[in-house]
Amino acid sequence: MESPGPSLDQIAHHLERYEPRLVGRLEAARAAVAVILHDAKDGPELLFIERARHESDPWSGHMAFPGGRVDPEDGGSTRRAAERETREEVGLSLDGAVHLGRLDDLEGRPRRNDGLVISAHVFRLDDPDPLDWNHEV
Repeated sequence: MESPGPSLDQIAHHLERYEPRLVGRLEAARAAVAVILHDAKDGPELLFIERARHESDPWSGHMAFPGGRVDPEDGGSTRRAAERETREEVGLSLDGAVHLGRLDDLEGRPRRNDGLVISAHVFRLDDPDPLDWNHEV
């Protein structure tokens, strides 16, 4: 018999103490994703999306977390960008979610020379609404 994985409370406890590695390259474009956890009957569930298939999209059809570029309306906040993009892509508001913390920033390699820094924010959502995805998903 397999041993159960960590509980959502254990994950939250570890994230409270975790110090993520943040990348502060000013010339890099910024993007953010939301790692959304939900405590289900059999243990924590994690929300992934499948990106829509488009010839011009280098990540077409990939599994991903909801997220995207940091826009001016986000005021430079990667957390706000992750929350906004989640609402836009899957119709899920994170207003009632608990922000558990961040994971390490990752440096992507898009077609641009100045790079891309991706920030991941982890949320606990106890009572998620049904999803309503847009054309990107």
